[in-house]
Amino acid sequence: MIDKLSAALKSPGEHEGFLKWLTEDIYKGKRTTAVMERLAEVAKEAIEPTLLRVMGDDFLDKLKERIQRLNEGAEPSTSKDGPNVVKTDSAKPFEPEPRATGDDKGRATMETTEEELAFFGVIRDICTKNGHAAEDVLYRDTSNYFNVSFKKPTKWFVRFFGNGKRKSLATWVPVDEAKTLAAGFEVEASPSAFGVSRIYIQTIPEVWALKALVARSLELSLTAKEETPAEPTLKVVASQ
Repeated sequence: MIDKLSAALKSPGEHEGFLKWLTEDIYKGKRTTAVMERLAEVAKEAIEPTLLRVMGDDFLDKLKERIQRLNEGAEPSTSKDGPNVVKTDSAKPFEPEPRATGDDKGRATMETTEEELAFFGVIRDICTKNGHAAEDVLYRDTSNYFNVSFKKPTKWFVRFFGNGKRKSLATWVPVDEAKTLAAGFEVEASPSAFGVSRIYIQTIPEVWALKALVARSLELSLTAKEETPAEPTLKVVASQ
């Protein structure tokens, strides 16, 4: 079943029965070759948002529990890694750089959450798929938001706000352009201190649907005036 579903989702046009079932409530006319080709294109465009909807917080929580159970109950394998092997080393939080000595007294202790690291992982993967080196993508955790920057900790291009009632991210992209690049998401002007546009999300996997917005924000950040760090409490970490 897994193999059949994977094949159908990767190439819906090559599985006529699946495509007919998927589109039976959408198209009632004659199914010519040209029509089936167009329906296959529409079906392929629907797959990514469908997977994002399925892979919500509940799904990810169950996946983490399953991986944890497997790690606790199985010995490390010495066989060649397959495409679906999850390496625990690759999921470890990045080690922070040593904090400078001096006026550390009174600083708040911050903890970078798994959700923030998951957000960073998606952003980094989007950047690498666009041709950027993974080591150039950095993160900086602050008391108000989670920064992702390029090459320099002060050269941010996306900020994640996960501590409030609603999750959101801020970018350099103007609001009108952001609405086009983030179709289907709620977009508004960001408070000027935090960015230009703000996009609300429900789950971290939804960020994949914002890959064009992330790429555009990175592009704009490279020409923006460099920011002077204003947060008294921060942690700078480079990807490994």
